[in-house]
Amino acid sequence: KLFFTRGLIAYSLTVFVFLVGLIFSVFIFRSNGWKRKRAVLYIAEIVFLIFIIFFGVRFSEVWYEYNEDYGKGGWLSGFILAYSPVFLALFFMNIPAAQTLEIIALAFATFMIIIPLVGGAWSYNNDKGLETEEEISKYYFESDDCGYFCTFSFRWNEYANPGITICIMALSIVIVSLFVSRSNRNAFVNKKIIK
Repeated sequence: KLFFTRGLIAYSLTVFVFLVGLIFSVFIFRSNGWKRKRAVLYIAEIVFLIFIIFFGVRFSEVWYEYNEDYGKGGWLSGFILAYSPVFLALFFMNIPAAQTLEIIALAFATFMIIIPLVGGAWSYNNDKGLETEEEISKYYFESDDCGYFCTFSFRWNEYANPGITICIMALSIVIVSLFVSRSNRNAFVNKKIIK
């Protein structure tokens, strides 16, 4: 019961943080007293960083449960399905490239490196970590003597494919942000030249 309560608290706090960020952003944007509207960008960054903290704690509690649903390495698929859609919003937000890179780098470090390393997800030495070749052979019929192909296929489907998907998504968000920042800078320069 405590497990579900902690999850509900994490989700509720995250929704609250996003709503507070939205309210502050609208207030700053509509207010005549704020001369620098760029504060909205910092609020968006802070909201994403708080999201990473809250859901980093939540992910550290539940990552191994995705292994039960999706098999070993399932925490990668669980991250893609449950946590990464929030970061897809960065495709459509006009946040500067440096801030986007900071958000994505912190999220990648938290969800793909720190939590899995501490939990043993990148290790062969525990039941939550990577599968050995002997454990992989249990998934195939004894009559199947596919050897290296079965091992490669299993590791590709369970570890590499979701991992590559996460890396491509993170890299795409950063690249799009770079293009948008460059485009905004060029538009600003052209506007100044026309005036």
